[in-house]
Amino acid sequence: FLVLRAMQGAGKSFASKVTKRLVDPSSAEAQMLPGNPKDLAIALQASHLLVIDNLRDISMLMSDTLCIAATGGTMTSRQLYTDDGQKALNLHGVVLFNGIHPAIGQSDLADRCLILFLAVIPPEARKSEAQMLKDFEADNPVILRGLYDLISKILQNLPDAKVVAPSRMLDFCRWLAAMELSLGMPEGALQYNYADSIKDAQLESLLDNPLAATILEFVQKQNGDEWVGTPTDLYDALTGTAEYSLQRSR
Repeated sequence: FLVLRAMQGAGKSFASKVTKRLVDPSSAEAQMLPGNPKDLAIALQASHLLVIDNLRDISMLMSDTLCIAATGGTMTSRQLYTDDGQKALNLHGVVLFNGIHPAIGQSDLADRCLILFLAVIPPEARKSEAQMLKDFEADNPVILRGLYDLISKILQNLPDAKVVAPSRMLDFCRWLAAMELSLGMPEGALQYNYADSIKDAQLESLLDNPLAATILEFVQKQNGDEWVGTPTDLYDALTGTAEYSLQRSR
C-alpha cells in the first residue's frame, strides 16, 4: 500500500488523483475508507487502485483486514436468499491512502506500507487544479511510455535481482532490486530506503500507543543502565514517567 503523508497544501489529493489516472481507467474517484471488510472487498474488486482520501484513523478490525488484502485472501458471507449457501469475495488489491494524521497505527500494517512524505507547496508555486490536470493530460502519453519502458526493463532484470534488505513483502523487495539494476543504481539503494521507511513507520505506530511510548521514554531515561524491579515497581516507574492524562488510561 502507498501512503502519502503531508500537511495541508502539499497536493496530496491531486497526487492521488493523478496516480489513479495513470494506472486505473475506472471512473471511481477518491473515497472514504469502507466501514467493514465486506464493503472493502467490494471496493477493491471495483477498482484496480483504490484511493482513500483524508485518512484519519483505522480500526483494529480494518487494520487486520487490510493486512490480508495486501497479500491476498478471501472473505465469505451468506449467499443472498439462502440459508446454507456461501459467497466468496476476493480480498486483494492495491490501495493508496493520503492524509495528515499518522493513521497507520499497527506495526503489521506498517510492514505492508510504503510511506512517502510530501513537501508543502510554496504559495508562489501553486497552480489551479484545472490547469495542472490539463498539463497532465498533455504529458500523460510520455509518462505512460516511460513507465512501460521501465516496467519492461524491470521484468527483464527480475531473474537476476539480488535482495540485500529482505522484509515481509519480499516480492516487493525483489522488484526494487530489479529496479536498481534497470536504473543503474547502486545495489540496495532503493531497498535500504524501503527498509528505513518500514522502521520509521513501525516506530511511529509505537509512539501512537500510550503504553509503548511511555516504555520507550522510560528506557531512554536509564541512559543504557540496567533496570531491575518487580512488576509493581515497573508500574510505579511507568506511572511516574507518563503524563498525568495517561496515568489512568486503559
